[in-house]
Amino acid sequence: MAMSRKWEKVKRRHSGETFNDFVALTFNILSDKLLWENQYLYKRCPDILLDWEQRRERILQQILHTEADIVCLQEVEEDHFADFFEPKMNERGFKGSYVKKLAGKTDGNAIFFRDSRWMVLDKMEVPLSVSGSPLLDGKPQIGLIVLLRSKQFPSCVIKVATTHLIFNNKRGEIKLLQFAMLLAAAAQFPGYEEAPLIMTGDMNSTPNSAIMRFILEGSLQYCGLDRRFMSGQLIGPMYATPPRGKKQGDYGVGDLKDVLALLPEISETVSVERNNNISPKDEGEEHQRRGKRRSRNVRADSSLDGIEGGGPRESLRCVGNCHDIVHDVKLRSALEQYHDKDITTYHHDFAGMIDYILYTPKSLVVTDVWRPRSRHHLDELGGLPNHHDGSDHQ
Repeated sequence: MAMSRKWEKVKRRHSGETFNDFVALTFNILSDKLLWENQYLYKRCPDILLDWEQRRERILQQILHTEADIVCLQEVEEDHFADFFEPKMNERGFKGSYVKKLAGKTDGNAIFFRDSRWMVLDKMEVPLSVSGSPLLDGKPQIGLIVLLRSKQFPSCVIKVATTHLIFNNKRGEIKLLQFAMLLAAAAQFPGYEEAPLIMTGDMNSTPNSAIMRFILEGSLQYCGLDRRFMSGQLIGPMYATPPRGKKQGDYGVGDLKDVLALLPEISETVSVERNNNISPKDEGEEHQRRGKRRSRNVRADSSLDGIEGGGPRESLRCVGNCHDIVHDVKLRSALEQYHDKDITTYHHDFAGMIDYILYTPKSLVVTDVWRPRSRHHLDELGGLPNHHDGSDHQ
């Protein structure tokens, strides 16, 4: 299969260390219903390449080609899970869990794991909506968390979470809060708060965005942010002057304390703090001065010896009545060295990296990555989907 992808070594292990090696995959497979509702995005693709009966076989082969032990999928339609993916993956030694989105949506998220290597201890469905919240009430997005125990190393238990955050490219504050809800649920999984965590999925946010900054640095000054540009799907200044005739409130984030007050269960992990060191204007300048940060398929090792990883978390502060939203879970992106080089999705309106495998470096070590391809390489294949790739994600 000419997919022009390969494993690349990230970290070499020291001899004598004990590891539970495994391969984790995340993949937005492109819902058939959503494809035809947005067919204009794929107008350069021949209809035969968009046909579900054809696409599903290519998607399955892509999954199996990685030899993954843990497979996280997004945009899986409920009947496609039951009629195709679950039986096909069962035939190949996998068991799986599925959760459908809310509000009448037909697709959802799935997590498969290789039955010879893992047993499921528990699972949790996490609705990413909040009744009574102007921002989050009625939102269909949902997260799935599965707690797995290694059969080879019974002391090794990991939490695996996956989701697909809201697409709306002008509502970054909703993405921020949805991720915060899933992160808190995973971090506070009853009885397994300290277990290693892998968070995967389509975050609909680019590597240098405010959303990913919050995720990877643990802190984000949100007063003065322009919600239209928080996810990086649209290009514009993070801290922007409103257009003529508009107030900052028209595009501002608002007071997240009001929303978090409706979510007392996440307060142990995510909170809002007042800070007094740097102004919103200086914040934007500092972000530019520090430059772009360097996150999909990944071979990882769950260390039984608690190997440490990652650098110190950075945070910025503001003067006046400004606040940061903060979390206390140290996360890294498995493909951080490729953030500025490769992409994970490509269609008529957008090409960029928005799919991630995030992990807690205190107890997980990434050794190899199944490197995604650049836009140039995908152009040579005719974009996405193509004869080798069944989705608009890779």
